[in-house]
Amino acid sequence: NGFAAVLQDDRGTFASGGKFDLWKGAGSDANDTISWITEHSWSNGEVFMAGISADGINAGMAALVAPTALKGQMWMWTTANGHHFVFNDGAYRQDLLDGYLNFMNWETHLQSKKVLADAKRHEAFSDEWWGPLSAHCPDADDSHPSAPGCVWKGITWPVVLVSGWWDIFHHTSIETWKGLTQATDPSVRDQHVHVINPLGHCTIDILGQKSKMLHAEADGFGVALNVAREMFAHDSSGPTRSRIGRLNMFVMGPFNA
Repeated sequence: NGFAAVLQDDRGTFASGGKFDLWKGAGSDANDTISWITEHSWSNGEVFMAGISADGINAGMAALVAPTALKGQMWMWTTANGHHFVFNDGAYRQDLLDGYLNFMNWETHLQSKKVLADAKRHEAFSDEWWGPLSAHCPDADDSHPSAPGCVWKGITWPVVLVSGWWDIFHHTSIETWKGLTQATDPSVRDQHVHVINPLGHCTIDILGQKSKMLHAEADGFGVALNVAREMFAHDSSGPTRSRIGRLNMFVMGPFNA
């Protein structure tokens, strides 16, 4: 598509330096990376971000710093509110956070144990600890974007959001869609697109099986990628975007998988 691509590991994972801190530094890291990109001769000064799952959290946290060079994003199977994901309706999601971070202990350079302990000690939301992991308005009331401290209103670029009915991030994706459509800058508030596929992370569990939902997941993902391609080219009426709505969802029904 004519873009220069930059891939970056999360801070403190794999070959990336620093210490893994549950993405609490993702906003400032995104700002630094975008600044680095725009300094190069192969950059025209416009940057677009895309990320799935853990990498999608990095994309969402860019909203905390709102880099001026950021012109569009694609968030896939991810969350923009770390506290609401970890403490779903106040209940700690032990299966997900313990399971994931313990599995990733080697990749986080043995930081998982410390990060887990810190997260559990901060069950109640606080701006100091969870603020760098949460894009929202105060008290999570995204219907009042003019409220002081509302992060959403700093988003001045369009976002393609991809989620799944059976995805681990489903409930926070719905919250994200509310924030995007009610509280972001009025200039882009009607440009965001949400594609809700059937599966999300569950796709990994049924690869290789002949499933209508698996095929639908692939189709929806392809549509979202095409929308992002058009959006990143500043085309709001391209062949894909012009034939779909702002909110697009797979409709469940009685059928054999």
